[in-house]
Amino acid sequence: MLNVESLTAGYGNSQILFGMGFEARQGQVISLVGRNGMGKTTTIRTLMGMLPARAGRISLAGASLNKLAPHAVARLGVGLVPEGRRIFGSLTVQENLVATAHGRRIGDGENWSLDRVYQLFPRLQERRKQSARTLSGGEQQMLALGRALMTHPRVLVLDEATEGLAPLIRKEIWSCLQALKSQGLTILVIDKNLTEMAGLIDVHHIVEKGRVVWKGSPAELASRPDLAQRYLGI
Repeated sequence: MLNVESLTAGYGNSQILFGMGFEARQGQVISLVGRNGMGKTTTIRTLMGMLPARAGRISLAGASLNKLAPHAVARLGVGLVPEGRRIFGSLTVQENLVATAHGRRIGDGENWSLDRVYQLFPRLQERRKQSARTLSGGEQQMLALGRALMTHPRVLVLDEATEGLAPLIRKEIWSCLQALKSQGLTILVIDKNLTEMAGLIDVHHIVEKGRVVWKGSPAELASRPDLAQRYLGI
């Protein structure tokens, strides 16, 4: 479903990605994990068309995403839940959900609608007429996730979706992602909570200095404390 090959990218004279590569099959949940500053968010920015790739290839179900603008990447089926949520605070919850909604579905799977998002996040329905800036941090994260789903993604990308949230809210987010996985959605996760996401992830990818240096299952990573100490600082 998603394939990244030999990707290089950077900012000005600074190169950040040095041959980044990974893949996600249909219905898989994969992760990019590693210390801060290793290139994970730069990978997402390049994938989404916010940063041009200098070399390499990004494809979605065989279609190239190289040189596409962010809105075109989203229309092809990549939904982003960005770091920091970036909701529209001046709009209501419901206005946020419909603001970037895609009018048609690409590929297999059910259409996403307001009702379906509200079934996944009942609290958003309760607060649908409230200004988004009045929501708690956890509710804002639910809104960011719901907004991404309203684009009818074939691949859902989450950049630090549980950062700064209370444990109960993080558990709710992981539970929702598990439900989305059970529905066949392909998901790419960047997160630091290895223990919490162990039951969700199919394949971890450790990122070090702009490239993947190891990949394997959560069980394989748990059996290699040397990797966690060397690359993750835990």
